[in-house]
Amino acid sequence: MTDISNYRPVSCVSSASKVLESIVLAQLSAHFENNSLLPFQQHGFRASRSTTTALTSMIAEWVKNHEAGLHTGVLLWDLSSAFDTIDVDVLCRKLSLYGVNDCSVRWFRSFLTNRQQCVQVGYGTSRPKFVSVGCPQGCLLSPLLFLIYTADIELWLKDVAVHGYADDTSMSVAAVSEEDVVRKLEADAARALRFMASNSLVANPMKTGFLLIRAKGSAQQREVLVGNALIKEESHHRILGIVVNNKLSWDEHVNGGLVQQVNRRVGALKRLSYHIPRKYLPEIASAIVASKVRYGVSVYGSVRITDSDPKPIMYHDLQVALNNAMRIATGNRLSDRVSVSNLSLETNIPTLNRMAAGEKLILVWQSLHDPKSPLRDVLNSVEELGSKTTRARTRGDIQPMAKTSLGHRNFPHSVVCLWNKVDPSLRNIETKCAAKRKIREIINALPL
Repeated sequence: MTDISNYRPVSCVSSASKVLESIVLAQLSAHFENNSLLPFQQHGFRASRSTTTALTSMIAEWVKNHEAGLHTGVLLWDLSSAFDTIDVDVLCRKLSLYGVNDCSVRWFRSFLTNRQQCVQVGYGTSRPKFVSVGCPQGCLLSPLLFLIYTADIELWLKDVAVHGYADDTSMSVAAVSEEDVVRKLEADAARALRFMASNSLVANPMKTGFLLIRAKGSAQQREVLVGNALIKEESHHRILGIVVNNKLSWDEHVNGGLVQQVNRRVGALKRLSYHIPRKYLPEIASAIVASKVRYGVSVYGSVRITDSDPKPIMYHDLQVALNNAMRIATGNRLSDRVSVSNLSLETNIPTLNRMAAGEKLILVWQSLHDPKSPLRDVLNSVEELGSKTTRARTRGDIQPMAKTSLGHRNFPHSVVCLWNKVDPSLRNIETKCAAKRKIREIINALPL
């Protein structure tokens, strides 16, 4: 909280400006999306994309490499004050190259220049100061302008695959040997730094991470030279709020932080319960506790289809925390012996197993029914894989491709197996609302 670099001014814009920005945003976004001018694997602030699609796209790429017997090296970049360092002249030249007409480019230049900012601490306010670079924080256009500003980074690179969510960017490359992985990462890291220097962007070496997902075990810790900084290999790294380790297992995420975070929220709910009418508590529990569990559960969660399927040990404490939240919301104690099924029904909060199933199923449904989905190519139908008539082909099953244990526990294999086992009528539903209703019906029949 005492680090000044963690703060930046928020623009207080008028309602008229927000209306104008929304109109320009719709037109600019349509131009770039319709002409496929933004990187396919850029998931930030775009329709049909989210942090979940960003994570699953990355994992699908890394799993594919592992299935092919390749090592995968991943560089995780963090840009310092990314939105603040955009060069207006460079941005306007890029807009022209992307086909934006001269009149519109002049409008963007006027919009971004001659802005003033000041700092207020208590009742004291500094003198206004003109800002010559950057996009204003809080403006509707700023996220898209940043995506446009960095859209050509892939043209500077040679071997790596780029996945991004706004300024959170990962670059991964696969090779037969670890030495080749390091060599290719270092070469493209140098190219990425040249891109950033040419565009007035600065990578934060203190927050740059390096993961190595090995096809086979190795005791040697690797290092990657990025500029003048030597980035050491880490066993795990936080990516878009999910802790990802080099074995693509999820113990560090669940037991290394998520359980503690959820328990803190359960404690906050308990304190709130003394001051808020009970009828509001289920909604609050869903908002502050269940939402934390739900985020990323399509990535890290496993699903039991039948009662005979084993219960994942590492999810025990997380489900206990969720049960505690439901008891607080309903005013029940553990000694009351109210079943988890009744608690879930009364609060409308699904158990972890059903929650994971619901999130996975809606992810697959959206991917298959939305032509703009970045996961569409990952989830190939068996209809495209051969001419032989089978029951799986008739049902429209998706072909599972994983052979290794790492592949079996991760996307896409885990969601494909679930999708193929549930009611096939879900596949023919065309509207999202109807699909959600059907998914609720399906998950309510699954084990708690």
